[in-house]
Amino acid sequence: AWVRILRLSEGRLLGMQPQNDDRRVIEETLRAVGKFQKDDGGFSLWTTSGPDMYVTAYTLLVDREAKALGLSLPVEVENQAYAWLSRMLQQAYPEMSLAEGAQDEDSTRDRSGAGMEARNSGQSDKSGGKSACLDNGSPEAQAMALWMLSQKEPSVAARLLPRLLECFRANEPQVNPLAWAGLLLTGQELDRLSGKGGSVLEKSYGTEEILGILNKSLVQTPTQAHYLSRNSGGYWTSLGSNLRDNALILAAFSRIPAGNSLAASTDLPRLEALAFWIGQGIGERENLSTQEGVFGLWGLIGYLKSVNTGSATAVEAVFNGKDRFRADFEGPADPPKVWELPASGLVPDADSLLILESLKGAPYWTARLRYASLASPAQPANAGFVIGRVAEAASASPAVGAAEAAAPARPDTPPSAAAQAPSWKIGDIADVTLTL
Repeated sequence: AWVRILRLSEGRLLGMQPQNDDRRVIEETLRAVGKFQKDDGGFSLWTTSGPDMYVTAYTLLVDREAKALGLSLPVEVENQAYAWLSRMLQQAYPEMSLAEGAQDEDSTRDRSGAGMEARNSGQSDKSGGKSACLDNGSPEAQAMALWMLSQKEPSVAARLLPRLLECFRANEPQVNPLAWAGLLLTGQELDRLSGKGGSVLEKSYGTEEILGILNKSLVQTPTQAHYLSRNSGGYWTSLGSNLRDNALILAAFSRIPAGNSLAASTDLPRLEALAFWIGQGIGERENLSTQEGVFGLWGLIGYLKSVNTGSATAVEAVFNGKDRFRADFEGPADPPKVWELPASGLVPDADSLLILESLKGAPYWTARLRYASLASPAQPANAGFVIGRVAEAASASPAVGAAEAAAPARPDTPPSAAAQAPSWKIGDIADVTLTL
């Protein structure tokens, strides 16, 4: 149902065309959800199984998204689910109960900071097991549940957030990016409800600490970025990949208000690089789980809305100061534009310069080299580039295998088959020469 909700509400951003039966199927699905609700209010994956925290939080997330179309679960079904999440989270953190009363806002912030002393409930088992605070739900399930609860019972969520942060910090090796993203989204929701519009986001809810923890698993290239998952908890942790986790992080980062001091003072990844990685993952995989697909689309939509790419854009390319090409795009779902340059435009023994300039909107582009196939291409114009590679032992490294490594690679040798010493081992230092 969520894919259909996205297609109806925001599909234009990704070129998804609504289907005639979308709304009917969404309505029927929401009516059927009640069959999976248990007497205590939680939802189960199967009608014969017990209630599950992640399934319940996910159902309420889809319900929230459906409200943009004027659709939702029955009120009683929804209220019982929120009440179940609230009970489950408070049972996981017994020192936190409604009887405590509202915490002072500054006190809540202090306890969520990096210097907060760990309590017994958050201490990890020295034998490598999980803490008692994770007995009734994984970190990912608890974080998603807290995010949903922040919209229904913000005062309870505000008091629970530092407890979850404390528990996750003590069990960091078991916590995947999805859980940290859930805490970020919870803090953002509480900040929004406070009416401060992100002005204190960097000071509240442990946000800066969470970003620091996430950056430990950040992998970046010139064009892409993503966070690694540990996938230690089985199917529900990351469903075979970390695409879902990264999509939720992209959604959280895309909601940080423009100009917020947090973005300027923290080493956030380039969001376009993270969006590129997610988009490529969705497009290239032959098979996707439902969670990978729907969270991936949702994260990309959140990113596109944050950078206002729904408007028209235009780019002009200038090659060697004379050849010009302009490409106009009405929206992000427009097909690509191709500019073919004749080989005569290349000057022997001289550098060529390609300049891209934005004429309208805020376009994003990347320039990538594509390796050519050594087989004769059907169309020579698509041959691309052939890279020759020679590895030699560096002067400061033992010369083991240097003779074999220094043997020049033939011009038509593919990169993977370039001359390499069979005796290379991890730790050796090599000089590598690339020939284009």
